[in-house]
Amino acid sequence: MFWKKKRSRSTKSRLPWTRFIGPGVTIVGLLSLLGFGVGKGVDFSKLDTDLVSASTELDGSTVTTPIVGSGKRADRIRIASFNIQVFGEKKSSDPNVMGVLASIMTHFDLVAIQEVRSPKSQPVQRLVDQINASGGQYASIVSPSLGRTSQTEQYAFVWDVTRIRMIPDSSYVVSDPEDRMHREPMAATFQSIVAASSGRSGFKFTLINAHTDPDEVLHDGPDNELNVLDDVYLSIREYEYARQGEEDFVLLGDLNVDREHLYELGAIHGIESVVGDVPTNTAGTKVYDHILVDRATTSEFTGTAGVIDFVKDLNLTKEQALLVSDHLPIWAEFSIYEQPAFAAVATRPSSSAPQR
Repeated sequence: MFWKKKRSRSTKSRLPWTRFIGPGVTIVGLLSLLGFGVGKGVDFSKLDTDLVSASTELDGSTVTTPIVGSGKRADRIRIASFNIQVFGEKKSSDPNVMGVLASIMTHFDLVAIQEVRSPKSQPVQRLVDQINASGGQYASIVSPSLGRTSQTEQYAFVWDVTRIRMIPDSSYVVSDPEDRMHREPMAATFQSIVAASSGRSGFKFTLINAHTDPDEVLHDGPDNELNVLDDVYLSIREYEYARQGEEDFVLLGDLNVDREHLYELGAIHGIESVVGDVPTNTAGTKVYDHILVDRATTSEFTGTAGVIDFVKDLNLTKEQALLVSDHLPIWAEFSIYEQPAFAAVATRPSSSAPQR
């Protein structure tokens, strides 16, 4: 049985007087620091204008996703997942690296972050401050520290408050009394903001932010964390449907396996890893990160998804890229409006608590 426990910490967005000084400056600083310059042919505006995405394969057909520009479409939202490797005091105190991270973040309306390592959530607050210093209006929420060892981690959500709102009191970390997962997932419900004049409702959805232990996903069996995450997903789905009639759920994060090894999680009826088989590590060799969507119930998904390869975009070496992360951000696009589901959720509980 999974149940809610400690609430997450929320940080309010604010606009400092330095709003016009930000990621554009620090990207140049990072590249200069690492031995790059204008004369070397680096396009410093790459992350702010034309982030190149990869193609994905859905339902046996190849779908090439368009280039993601810095402008956000009025009728779409972009949801991303990013494992910012060991995102702690050292990394968040480096203005050059933080500039790159902030520039990446501003291309998305909502980002699920894994591997935050600071019990006071300062790295996430600094990232939000960096974004807002350039004119953004972002907020964040951070989970409690999670893990069996002294190397605990936190999850976070960061979002654009002009386009997304978090449903009050909707965030929680699932309880795992049998200790089946090293880091229990974090869930929260959000809704896109639409004009009242549209006469339509904003897309409301629940995100499940997950980071598996790489040592506990190697072999199929009851102890494999992928065979626990299906219980988590189904329990949250049943609980949120009973509580608020929610039918749209997205599980995203660093699962440390490719989509052929999602095991029981990948066997849930209708669920798809929409980014596909595109490598998600900076070395370009492994698929670790996923955005899982039930396309039968979440018709808001547009079929557009991809990976942001900031290594190629900024012409970085492996060593330079690792200053940012060993993972690439992945993303998927959804309609900003609530859409009718193609099919009803298969299991609808009679109780208010998630059951296994």
